Amino acid sequence: MAVEILLSTYNGEKYLPAFLDSLFSQTNQDWLLRIRDDGSSDNTLAVVKSYSDAHPGRVVLQKDELGNIKPKRSFEELLKACEADYIFFADEDDVWLPEKVEHTLAKMKESEMQTPNLPIVVCTDLKVADGDLNIISDSMWHYSRICPQLFHDKDYSVINPVATGCTMLINKAARGASLPFHAMARMHDGWIVMRTVLSGGRLVPLCESTMLYRQHNGNQIGALYKEKGFFRKKLSSIRETWNYNCQQWASLKVAGYPSLLRYLFYKAKFVFSKPQ
Repeated sequence: MAVEILLSTYNGEKYLPAFLDSLFSQTNQDWLLRIRDDGSSDNTLAVVKSYSDAHPGRVVLQKDELGNIKPKRSFEELLKACEADYIFFADEDDVWLPEKVEHTLAKMKESEMQTPNLPIVVCTDLKVADGDLNIISDSMWHYSRICPQLFHDKDYSVINPVATGCTMLINKAARGASLPFHAMARMHDGWIVMRTVLSGGRLVPLCESTMLYRQHNGNQIGALYKEKGFFRKKLSSIRETWNYNCQQWASLKVAGYPSLLRYLFYKAKFVFSKPQ
């Protein structure tokens, strides 16, 4: 299959059916869904089986003896097993809008025509929603003050969390640049972007909200809202901010980023950027 969608599940029975329904409602149905369960103790696997039975040959449950290894390593195992030309990443609690696969894939193929043979990551905007899918913001890029016009800037794109994993589509060259994941990598999506861009590839924005990004208590990483009082809150949690940046720099360093001073400059540029 030329296109695969990678999904790591963990105790997702509450939201998983809505996500899977949104996949099987896509305008482009030429894809395979590859799932690795990360040790669920609820009915997640029963939900997966019911959709696999309803859609023969469209859902592959990847089995191993690794148990609960957390999202980063779980997605790495999925990526190792996938040999598709184009690879989407998905989260079990989101809902994809009907043209997500079609439009993101078209953007990828357009980008490959412009720059053949390069590793490419395409990422999109998304709608931020609450646990019941009520819309909080029509654009997470605006909500989090992300500037898509700067995605062509290597430093900006690898330092700042601009690409949300569940919106990402990568080509086979980006897969090759990303594997294996380093132990210092914080999350799979950030590592893939770092390695793609630092190996000479591109991060390409699709300025379209292609999914509903559900915010709830179980999120691994949620949308960042730079609201009034944002900076006061950051100062009040200075230790957490310090630890985060130390971890991020360590990850960038092993990914091949050359300069701490450049890191600090572009980090400041992101923090003080204005909504578009």
